[in-house]
Formats: sequence, structure tokens, C-alpha cells
Amino acid sequence: MVAAGKGNAYLEANAHGTPDDIWERLGFTEEFVENQELNPRMYNSFFDGTKVAVEMCAVANATGLEPDVPGMHLPPAEIPEIPEILRPERDGGILEKAGVVDTVSSLYRDGSEVEFDLDFGVFVVTTTPNERVQEYFAQYSGSGLYTAGDGEYQVFYRPYHLPGIETPVSVANAAIRNEPTGVADRHVAEVVGAAKRDLEPGDGIDGGGGYTVYGQVESADRAAREDHVPLELLDGAEVVEPVGTDEVVSYGDVRLDTDSFIYHLRRLQEETL
Repeated sequence: MVAAGKGNAYLEANAHGTPDDIWERLGFTEEFVENQELNPRMYNSFFDGTKVAVEMCAVANATGLEPDVPGMHLPPAEIPEIPEILRPERDGGILEKAGVVDTVSSLYRDGSEVEFDLDFGVFVVTTTPNERVQEYFAQYSGSGLYTAGDGEYQVFYRPYHLPGIETPVSVANAAIRNEPTGVADRHVAEVVGAAKRDLEPGDGIDGGGGYTVYGQVESADRAAREDHVPLELLDGAEVVEPVGTDEVVSYGDVRLDTDSFIYHLRRLQEETL
């Protein structure tokens, strides 16, 4: 396994976005928002990078695949380009190592749309040195998979992601059949909070999708080494030291709400691990 991930309409500028203008950025009318009872903070988390960071962290902790770099690479890519891009640097790609989680964007850096995108889908990139296997994959390229030009790397993909249907099925399987869809059985990744703007002492912090921080996935080793605060603990925290825009919040920068339920759950998790 070289890489695994999903598609996302990622644009770097959206990392600093707030719920105040999310409908304008999406082009949703007030009538549509009211009729659908949409939550601006939730939708903003889809675009500021928090949601995809949480999803890829869950995949990492269930599979052992680590983020290659803090925040992932998030390259714009058409589906056939994925095995050309998400491959090790030594073979012409952008990855420092194999065995990682990452995400491909359906938007180019200038905001224009990728034509053959994987916005709502998921993928895995594989490799094989066996020429016979390469030939076999090449025969079926374009039917749920694409091979790279040299034949050594492949992308297998599913073009849809249906959480509204898949989630209740997973819940039912867990409750009735005792069958998990996926289990986080190790701690290889963490979602931390990076500042959306300069934060000053006395400022209050809200969670992902809000006004102050956005989620960023990184390796659990790096988070521990840099003393970065897990994102879920930042909601309700007070800033005690200045934090610059896009800097990751560390424990020394904030005063946490140590009475919160999520804080005690986190401490229980750390003690158990």
C-alpha cells in the first residue's frame, strides 16, 4: 500500500474561512439554507480542512498509515493522475515515504475545478514490480482503476461516498452483529488546531469549523514531541500566549477547560494507551 485517502474540494484560502460567509462562498441561497436547515459551522468545517483531517486521522489510526507531512499534501489531481503524483519522490512523486494517508483536491490552486475529479470518492494507491501483474492492471485501466505511465503504480477508486446511508448501516452492524466497520487500534495520527488568525492572550477558542482554529492532521509522534493540543480539547480554551496565523496551538499557549467531559475522556484514553 502506497497511499489511501479521499477526494475533497480543498482550497488553501478556505482554511481561514468562518461560518459568516460560508453560504456566499458555496453559492447557497438563504431560502435553500433555511429549507434544508443547514448548519453553517458544520459546512465550514468541510471547507476549512477540519473534516478531512478528522477523517484521515481515523483512517490512519485504523490502518497504521501515517500522514506523510503535517496537514497532508492535498494536491489537485484528476483520477488518472493520482498514481503519478501520490508516489515516492524517488519515483517522481511527492511522497517522502510510502504507506501514508492523503487527500486529493477537486480544485486547482486558483479555484478552478478539476475536470475528472474524485470529490466525493475514496482511493488507494498500490505498486507492483511484477511485469505480468502490471500488464494485467493495464488491461483493465479505466474501469475502477488507472495505472501510471510506467505501470508500476495503480489507483483503485470508488467515485462516491454516502455517509448518510453508510453510517447507519455501520451502527446497525456494530449494535446487532457486533461487527465493526473500522477500529482505531493504534495511535499513529492526531488532529491538532492551527490558528485561523493571530490569537492574543484572553481570546477564547472554538472548535473546528468556527472562527479561531482549523484542524490539521499530523503524526501522533510529532504532536507529542511538539506538545500540540488535540483539536477536541481546544473548544472553550483561553489563549495565554500569542499564536500566529497558521501556527499550531501547543499546551503552553492555552488554558484548557479541564472540567469538560471530552477532556476527561482524552485523559482516560491516554492512560489506557
